[in-house]
Amino acid sequence: MKKRLRINDHPPRNEHVEQHHLPTLVPPHHHQHSFNMNVLKRAVSSNLPCFFIIFDASVEPKNIPSSIQVAIMLKKLFVDNQISIKELSMCVQAGERRFKFAVDINQDIARQQILKTIPDAVGFSSILHHHRQRATYDIRFTLRSLEQYQTALELGRLSIGQHYLPLTTFLTGYQLTYSTACWKIGHMRDKCQSPVSCRKCLGPYTNGVNDSCQNDTLICAQCGGNHFSLDSICPVVKEYREEFKLAVDKALTSGAINRSAPREVSRPFQQQTNCDGCGRLDC
Repeated sequence: MKKRLRINDHPPRNEHVEQHHLPTLVPPHHHQHSFNMNVLKRAVSSNLPCFFIIFDASVEPKNIPSSIQVAIMLKKLFVDNQISIKELSMCVQAGERRFKFAVDINQDIARQQILKTIPDAVGFSSILHHHRQRATYDIRFTLRSLEQYQTALELGRLSIGQHYLPLTTFLTGYQLTYSTACWKIGHMRDKCQSPVSCRKCLGPYTNGVNDSCQNDTLICAQCGGNHFSLDSICPVVKEYREEFKLAVDKALTSGAINRSAPREVSRPFQQQTNCDGCGRLDC
């Protein structure tokens, strides 16, 4: 087994790799393995990029095991040598006699796998689900090619390591209705009867200026807590969002409202006629 460096990766200066000492992996029917355990331990503990297992030329092609067999051999080897790993997340054939494996797929590896399938993918970002108690995360990216975008959605799946993952259109969250005057949820500014207030301390503005605001003072307009009025940690906002989502889902299911298509261009923002030109972002 030998390590293949990624592009722009360089080995440490104090590490010397001796090519004639590179071990090989013996097929399962020989009932013995030739692994360098120090290299395997380093692969697990250091979160290095993917490693490659290369079968010797003396092994006939018909005797080379499948990816699943290689993965089983590796997992058994880790257990026998008391090496703790989270999971063997990838073990795929990458040539006639070569297998590629990794113990964890980080965002860099996932990005490389996506680019191999969809070259025009840009703007990668991860989406964490703190409120759903999920150990996994989603990856969001943009496609510069409409043809690749449509084809990718038609295929519907994307292979990353050992995982065959669904590929779907990204839908933004439901827009929360709130007033930029009083910062309370449930209505908008044009229906608000309260004077314009600071979004941090809720102090009133006088001629567009709030002289009493302190930078470290936060007051929630919903519950009075020490956080922003629209912060997701607010119990009132959290409960409102849950009820709001159920109501929107029900309206979509019944056909009372329709979701805009992803490629539909939204109406341009129009400044309110009653704006006094103060230049504030909360107008």
